[in-house]
This record gives sequence, structure tokens and C-alpha cells, in this order.
Amino acid sequence: MKFKMISTIITILTSLICMPSQGSSPLAESEIEFGGTLVAEPCIVTSGSDGDNVVVDFGTIADRTFYSGSGRRTWLQPFHILLTECNTMLSKEVKIMFRGAEDAEQPGLLASGIKHIAIGLQTESGTALPFNKQTQPYTLQNGNTQLNFKAYVQASEEGVRNQSIELGAFDAVSTFELEYP
Repeated sequence: MKFKMISTIITILTSLICMPSQGSSPLAESEIEFGGTLVAEPCIVTSGSDGDNVVVDFGTIADRTFYSGSGRRTWLQPFHILLTECNTMLSKEVKIMFRGAEDAEQPGLLASGIKHIAIGLQTESGTALPFNKQTQPYTLQNGNTQLNFKAYVQASEEGVRNQSIELGAFDAVSTFELEYP
């Protein structure tokens, strides 16, 4: 009985609030349009550090790494992107594009925020992967497909020649796009 009384009071209050008062203009009507596109994605990008939030940490790099004569690059730091629930009936391949602000001195490499230093990428087999350019297709497997890459830090020729590489923490962000041809 108590519930019925509260329900009746709420109904009366709602009716009073929604009724226009005498002399007021009628309520305006507007439309909201909802839309979108449904697609069948061949794979799902794993969430977290294996997919949509990959972090590649180079740790501490001594500046002499670049001045020692052994090259302008650091060691290769492996990372991967895991695609799950792949269905090769929808697509047998995937292409990837890493997007980001390119370094002014070293085109094709990612700007790091540190003068004369940039981030580079390559495939697992050693082929350079320039930023903002699509890769060759990778073959998908039913179930899980792991895309393996390697990153490195590279000093510019000018920075090495003048021993003027800026010291400090560097940080760069790249997004990736998948295309299923």
C-alpha cells in the first residue's frame, strides 16, 4: 500500500511539472538522429600492454652510446601488438601504419622531444618502418596473430658530429592504424 501511494504522488508531480502553464508557449520539439556503421572486424586488438597501450622503455641511455664510434643507434628494443579472435574468412592480411610527429632532422623517425634524438622502428626481420607510411601486409592466423616489431633510439648526424645531443628524459607517442585489405 505504501508503494502504491508513493507511485501515485510521483505520477501527479510528474504530470504537473510537464504540463505547460496557462499563457506559456507549447513545448518545442526537436529531433536527435543516431547513426553509425556496423562492420565485421577480422581481429580484435588486445587491451593493455600487449595491444592498445604498449609501452617501450629504453631505460637509461648514456650519451657516449652515440659518440663511441659504434654507431648512431641504440640496441633494438622488441615489442609486439597482439590481435585476438582473428577470422581469416574476413581477411587474410593486415597492414599497419604507425602515426606520429616525425623528427625534423631524421625524416621517417619519430620526434622524441630531445634535440638530435629520434625513435625508429623496424620489422622483426630488420626492415625499416618509417612513421606515417603503411607497412607491407602481415599474414593473419585464425585465433591470435602477434605482430612483432623492434624500436631503437637514433642520434642525428649533426648531434654526433658536434657532440651536441641534448640530455634529459625523452617521450614520444605514436598511434597505429590497422587496415585489412
